[in-house]
Amino acid sequence: MPIVKDLAKANPDAYLPDVAGTLNNLGGLQGTTNKHDDAEASFNEALEIRRNLAKVNPNAYLPDVAMTLNNLGVLQRNTNKHDDAEVSYKEGLDIYKNLAKANPDAYLPDVAMTLNNLGILQEITNKHDDAEVSYREALEIRRNLAKVNPNAYLPDVAGTLNNLGGLQGTTNKHDDAEASFNEALEIYKNLAKANPDAYLPDVANTLYNLAILQENKGKYEKAEQNCKEALKIRKEFYNSSPQAFKNDLIDSLKLFILIKQDLNKTAEAEELEEELQMLS
Repeated sequence: MPIVKDLAKANPDAYLPDVAGTLNNLGGLQGTTNKHDDAEASFNEALEIRRNLAKVNPNAYLPDVAMTLNNLGVLQRNTNKHDDAEVSYKEGLDIYKNLAKANPDAYLPDVAMTLNNLGILQEITNKHDDAEVSYREALEIRRNLAKVNPNAYLPDVAGTLNNLGGLQGTTNKHDDAEASFNEALEIYKNLAKANPDAYLPDVANTLYNLAILQENKGKYEKAEQNCKEALKIRKEFYNSSPQAFKNDLIDSLKLFILIKQDLNKTAEAEELEEELQMLS
């Protein structure tokens, strides 16, 4: 970093973009290693440079401004600076939407990504109506993108459907939630046929979410079937990578025990409890 900054002092036009890019990457690393204050400082410094560059050449640098705003928003959301995160996301979203008017192929995916992130934030902060609007707008864009390039964008469609289903479950729109989860599940299962290592965990996560919803609605037999399928997948992945999948397996076992108890299958619930104790 000192080298690039020194170069930028002598030739800012040539090297300030590199300074901002390095700061943006550094902020990402610092966020990953829980150096949150340092990460925020790095993102803000990168943002200031990119804003100034965009004043002179908006076509070249506004996308970088929006990207850094999105990165900053994620960090602020994760560190519970929710108001700041909403400001960052909304500014980034406005930029991406304007860019997408001129070049939709390049920037609509970024619009959808930012809407999805904003929806997550709005859900966390109990702005449920706003979150549903954001998720649905992101979903519409991603569905259209997937019509042209399904391999690239169907995973995003399924991810947003999962988010929307979770929100709908929280707001007691149970039938809508079940429909969202089932559509996401169908997409993930099809993707998993070609690439099981990449998408079977998503199949299991969606089955688990669906089982929770069905258990809460008293659809115990359906919940049992879906949780059993999720548990089978998670056991297979746990056997090959215990550290990565232990918590998921534990969650599935706990839910399966609850469902068995709801169905008065006491002996099966007790067997599962013994299995759970061996993991704990």
